[in-house]
Amino acid sequence: MARIANWTDFGFQEVHADVAAMMASFVSDPHGAARMLDAYAGRAIAASIIAAQCAIPTGRLYLNDIHDERAKECATHATHVTCCDTLKALQATRHFSQLAYLNPPFSEDTKHEGGGRLEIKGFRRVIEEGGWVQPGGVTILVTPQDIFARQEGVNHLARCYDNLRIYQFPDEHRRWREAVVFGVVRDVPRIGTELRAEAARIKELLASDLPILEQQPESLYVLPKPIGTKKKIIWKDGSLGTPTMAMQDVIKGGGAWRSKSHTAAHGTLTHARLRPAAPLNPSQSMIRIADGEINGEVLEIGGRLQLIKGSTEEKTEKYTETRETTSATITDTINVTRRVPVVFTLDESDGTLRCYSGDRGMAELMANKGTAQSLLDAVTTAAPPKYGLDMDPLTAGWLNDLQRADGRALPGYEPGLIPMQKHLAAAMVRFLTTYDDAWGETPDAGFLAVEMGGGKCVCAGTLIPTAQGLVSIESLMPAHTPEDSFARLDIVVQTPDGPRHTSHFYNSGVKRTLRVMSRCGYELTGTLVHPVLVLGRDGERRWKQLADVTVGEYIAIQRHDQVWGNTTALPPFTPINIPGGHPKPVEYPSHLTEDLAYLFGLILGDGCMRHINSVGFTSADAPLLNAISTEIKPMGLTLVETKNASYGYRIHSRLFKEWLNQLGFMNVLSLHKEIPPCILQAPQSIIRAFLQGLFDTDGSALNDGTVEFCSASKRLAHQVHLLLLQFGIIATRRFRPNSKAGAWMIAMNGTQAKAFYEHIGFRLERKQERRHLLPITSNTNIDVVPHLPAIQFDKVPREFRMYLRKLQAPGYAKLRQMAEHYPELQSLTTPAFFWDKIVTIEDTGLQPCYDLTVPETHAFISNGIVSHNTSIGLGIAHILHHLDDSGLL
Repeated sequence: MARIANWTDFGFQEVHADVAAMMASFVSDPHGAARMLDAYAGRAIAASIIAAQCAIPTGRLYLNDIHDERAKECATHATHVTCCDTLKALQATRHFSQLAYLNPPFSEDTKHEGGGRLEIKGFRRVIEEGGWVQPGGVTILVTPQDIFARQEGVNHLARCYDNLRIYQFPDEHRRWREAVVFGVVRDVPRIGTELRAEAARIKELLASDLPILEQQPESLYVLPKPIGTKKKIIWKDGSLGTPTMAMQDVIKGGGAWRSKSHTAAHGTLTHARLRPAAPLNPSQSMIRIADGEINGEVLEIGGRLQLIKGSTEEKTEKYTETRETTSATITDTINVTRRVPVVFTLDESDGTLRCYSGDRGMAELMANKGTAQSLLDAVTTAAPPKYGLDMDPLTAGWLNDLQRADGRALPGYEPGLIPMQKHLAAAMVRFLTTYDDAWGETPDAGFLAVEMGGGKCVCAGTLIPTAQGLVSIESLMPAHTPEDSFARLDIVVQTPDGPRHTSHFYNSGVKRTLRVMSRCGYELTGTLVHPVLVLGRDGERRWKQLADVTVGEYIAIQRHDQVWGNTTALPPFTPINIPGGHPKPVEYPSHLTEDLAYLFGLILGDGCMRHINSVGFTSADAPLLNAISTEIKPMGLTLVETKNASYGYRIHSRLFKEWLNQLGFMNVLSLHKEIPPCILQAPQSIIRAFLQGLFDTDGSALNDGTVEFCSASKRLAHQVHLLLLQFGIIATRRFRPNSKAGAWMIAMNGTQAKAFYEHIGFRLERKQERRHLLPITSNTNIDVVPHLPAIQFDKVPREFRMYLRKLQAPGYAKLRQMAEHYPELQSLTTPAFFWDKIVTIEDTGLQPCYDLTVPETHAFISNGIVSHNTSIGLGIAHILHHLDDSGLL
């Protein structure tokens, strides 16, 4: 609420009391327990009338208005008035209200009064972003009819509500052609065809003459019974209501505000975002000194009295960058707005006047340790924190124990969090140590909704190497985690620094996404702001958001064999009823063995699951047929040759087929095959045996020793590609068209083929023997470090100079030799990432996205690619750690 309603200077158009009474007649509360929300309360005249007629007491009426005078009037009607009190606003639980009355304020631009208001954005922030009205709850929306009729208004109504009724105000109260919409909030928003059909119906309705609002003899809407919800801390953008207000606050506090827009040459791709720029530098920090807090004071600096004088001016720097993608030429326009300080010091004893201006001047001034400390001490005394809190000892202790976040502390504040973050942190502590029945039925804190640092997410289907196996990221989500929320999750995942524990799971909801694909076929789909690790042309590793990545850059691929699943137990088999008889009971294996995993690999490769009462298998290799017969014999099964197909065999058992179905072997065409979860969650030895069976069937060893794997299923090829990577094997994955649907090819040659033969290999001897056809030595031009940092050239031995001239990129063996002479290269040797060139970037539209928080490394591996995790804001994980230790979470 603190984020959505901070329009302090906007004009309110109060609804007449008679109109409010008419609206109230539409609603009843049979349970006597409903909570009502008015996020844009104004003076709360209409809200108080509606609440009174619906028998909602003041203790269950929640009003929000940041304007001090209006907030005082709100306090005469309700117990809960948030105003600018972030401590209160943070306590709003998702779905906490059953009735919402929303009449947002007028625009700041007076020439648009009555026609250019921001109502739809206000509605969306409460219903779609905030989610404060529970599904089945009733909303009353007031705005001019013309605003509802705009496409964004029509889409909002069509997306979010059922049982819509729309009325125009009575003529005597219709100054701006006001209309009122009644609706029931949907549990799941409409999308696609259903959304378009409903939007067309609403648009036609709004274009007609609406019925006039009248008093109802009986209510048409019944408020639902409040649902029991866990309390949720909402970490939004503090009390910053709009981007403009946020920018002003950041710049006023000494920060810089950076806006960046991406525009495609063909005009179809446009993305803009606003965010604070980099951490405060000395120049920005000095703004607080130059802009009045100790301006004009005499301080003792270096044993001499100095008079401090200063001023600031706001400057905006603008520049553009052009980059190429596979689909368009993108022009980035960057604007950085900040205030530049000018500080003068006058020595009281000798009259020496010094001027310090801009970054260079501030750095010179602050270089003197005594000067810097004196100035900061003065600011501390003269300028108490802007968001000061009277904290209890417990809260203060936790905040003082926060680890330092370098570069983020403003002058005058102890190191750690900036004031707004401390304010929010204190709100969390208070929220979790106090309990208000009005916010839910349980005092447990279940989720944390975050915008600061959030949004760095990958899409559903992304595979994550964990101690539970190679699993899709959405399968890790704790039950009932709402959108835009964090939930605690402690699992071990692979990171660039080895196995590490996660602390939280983030459900981002549906976001716009991009997909990057590398030369070897590694791909990742994520939000535009999701950072991945790339290697710059200067030889430096750096994080880059997907929206900023360009074709031709090198992305970090993590090869490892450190994190594997540990599950060999198979789920108990529950047979279905077999019509026409009583099948003989069979004791199916309860645990995976290497031989059983090998059998599963054979079946997935050359097996067929599409027959009702049998499992088919096609092969001319006697060793494979013998392996199958040996493994199924203890189950009372035999492999029978079919008469009407060459090299065709069957295992006639509906129970066996049903058992495989329950393990994840599905009755699908080759196009849709995938590795079952029981294999992906298994230990390394089991996965090795499974891959041996898969490669003995769908794999090949060529005449030069090269290893290939072929599948019509993109999903299966993707899984195999990443499992090979877990063994440290770099393979290429490409699509090869053919006369049918085409096929996905995975290939390994040279050192990577050798690694396959050594670490996995074929059980089929005729294929494994081809390892001897590999060349004794191989010189790969793929597994290299493409960019090296600058080194003084004349000191480099001749054997290394071609690498520094960029004529050739060194492999890791050569790089380690060079690092013995040049320590500046040492950082590139560990960890030994595979640097793969990005070849395509695609806009993949709106997709559900998720992320993990890894407090120790702030990174994890997704689809083999090194990704930065979503943070919960500086110091937030540390706070949650303390709360966990206290038993409050």
